[in-house]
Amino acid sequence: MLTDAIAAEAFKLVRNWKVLFWGFLFIPLLALAVGLFGVVVLESGLPPEARRPELAQGALNAFRDAASPLTILFVLIGAAVLFAGEYRWETWRLMLPRASRVTLVAGKIAVFAVAALVTVVLIGLVGVLTELLGAAAAGAAPHWRPAPGWAGRLAGFAAISWLMLLQAGAVAALAAVATRSMMAVLLVPVGLGVGQALLHAQTSMAWMADPASLEPWRLLALPSLAGDVLRLALGGQGLLPGPAVPGALAVTALVSLLAWLVAGYGGAMALFRWQDLSKE
Repeated sequence: MLTDAIAAEAFKLVRNWKVLFWGFLFIPLLALAVGLFGVVVLESGLPPEARRPELAQGALNAFRDAASPLTILFVLIGAAVLFAGEYRWETWRLMLPRASRVTLVAGKIAVFAVAALVTVVLIGLVGVLTELLGAAAAGAAPHWRPAPGWAGRLAGFAAISWLMLLQAGAVAALAAVATRSMMAVLLVPVGLGVGQALLHAQTSMAWMADPASLEPWRLLALPSLAGDVLRLALGGQGLLPGPAVPGALAVTALVSLLAWLVAGYGGAMALFRWQDLSKE
């Protein structure tokens, strides 16, 4: 039954090409356009030796920054349709006889997770492609010098970016079930993100100077901060080298992100099980 629910949700998303494009494909294409603009306009005057990119580091940078606020904002468009579309079009009552409520919501979560992963992978690949095009335009051969542990760090950055998108989707899923509104799916995560960004800015300077002093509750309250801690633990946050992140702090950051996923998606499932859908 779950596979049928996933297949049905995937079919609807693929057929709704506007949502697929704006929610999950627009940002990779925008990253490609911005990268090409930088290659053609901003770097055109540089000598070839200054435009020989290090592809290994470029790939790390692209996957590290894949879950930018702009990416999250557009991914929420896809989340709004996935999780609140049935309320908008009053189609839940047509779907309920075909599968259990938990299965229906789980199918939507699975499709959102795969679409978010595709977005992260495409952004990473676009970063590498841009570096290659820049080297080709300058007539310079790109460097490929991966440091020890490069593959693990690349997978780690991709996983962190994916978790950040899933965390935004978890808030969207809970907001969709609680409010039955597509607009709320956009406004609630964005409003929560703005508030968290303000708190994050107040915390950043202190914890960057001494990561060990960071209180665990801040990681739970600020998932973006948890993401920064995990990136720093992999050695990819900030322009200057800083103190090492304690292993216990990195584990706490990971647990806090997973807790957001459990609370968001689990809360959406629990609330949906008891929801009156006689008019939906």
